[in-house]
Amino acid sequence: EYEDCADFFELSCQKSKLKLGPSCANAVYCRNMILDWGFNGTQFDEDMHRVAQITRKEAHARRSVNSEGIFQWDRDTSVHPHMMLSYPIDELMLKRYVAESTAFMDEKLARVDPKTMQLVPLPNGLPYDMEKERPGFLANAADTNFKIKIGFVASGFNSKAVLYLSHDMFRFFDKSKFEVHIFSVGPPDNPIFIEHGMRGVDWRERVMANADHFHDMQSLKDDHVAL
Repeated sequence: EYEDCADFFELSCQKSKLKLGPSCANAVYCRNMILDWGFNGTQFDEDMHRVAQITRKEAHARRSVNSEGIFQWDRDTSVHPHMMLSYPIDELMLKRYVAESTAFMDEKLARVDPKTMQLVPLPNGLPYDMEKERPGFLANAADTNFKIKIGFVASGFNSKAVLYLSHDMFRFFDKSKFEVHIFSVGPPDNPIFIEHGMRGVDWRERVMANADHFHDMQSLKDDHVAL
């Protein structure tokens, strides 16, 4: 029912005089899902202008940078990263802001204690001080058997669209130079779905076969600190 959703979100957006960011952004998303771009694409052009305007305004209001150059967000942007990724917006910094704000707020939300609703502090030593760790990195790299360790963390190591596009890339890492670790916080597909829906093809199994280490981290899905 994207058409109805687009109409309701747009109504909410207009009634707020374009101040209700989520409604305005979701109206754009719903219109794009049904290719409702208006006469000669004029609606699409207006929608892209709206997305850029919303993100620019929210970045100015919600993002701050301290004297050490460290940024923080009061809340994430109304435009979702998945939406922004596909929009042809020339201001690449706006795409960064959308992804940056979501990642920043997700990290905070993942540390909220559900019982007290308070933010749990990070353990000692986090985030890592790269300058202090650098001598150790250089010493390890001097070893003739040294390999660069690469970690992929995701909940979608199953039959998802992203894995459809990426599941085969793991076999192209040079095993003599790289050690690939997969940290999966999501479940595998139902065997019945694999047998009938996927005709026996299991992308998760393909990833496991080509990665050096596959870590099933489902138990830590909601505990980002422990993960």
